[in-house]
Amino acid sequence: QCFAYPAFWYVVSHFESGRTLWSLPAALYPVHFGLKILGHFLIVAAFIAADINTFVGSKQLWVYLRAKLRGRPVDRVAVFGHNNLVIGFPFTFVRHPMYLGIILSLVTATGIYTEKIALNLICLLLYVEVGSYFEERQLVRLFGDAYRKYQTTTSKYLPLSWLWQARICQPRSP
Repeated sequence: QCFAYPAFWYVVSHFESGRTLWSLPAALYPVHFGLKILGHFLIVAAFIAADINTFVGSKQLWVYLRAKLRGRPVDRVAVFGHNNLVIGFPFTFVRHPMYLGIILSLVTATGIYTEKIALNLICLLLYVEVGSYFEERQLVRLFGDAYRKYQTTTSKYLPLSWLWQARICQPRSP
């Protein structure tokens, strides 16, 4: 992941912007700004809840080096720095709040949407979907039925189940 994105960005940055597909109307500026703030907030909140040291790998490096220096076997570093399933805020609303935050950040990075921005967004959505697929497989292996139950009660990216429970929006009746 750390190498794929910069390589992808290097290639895409050399593309021409292409034609403009859509420009944000001035009436939507406040909504656009609110979604931008929400995206950044979700990224930070997910980092805090997920134990940033584990996320960036510094915890794994510390555990590995400490074990090697002491001549002991390397302990397994728990997912997100915990031995239990983390489903508190912001994971209460969606299973992948960081991915949602990244998507919102890219979507709100500009008010003029060109072919290049659309290509970036499509590639990001594919990356997020593939990444979340493998993450969820790992979480099912680690937490079994607890994670399967969480999958049935919490939406993947959009907080629709939370909104329905809060009665903010209701699914349509046939």
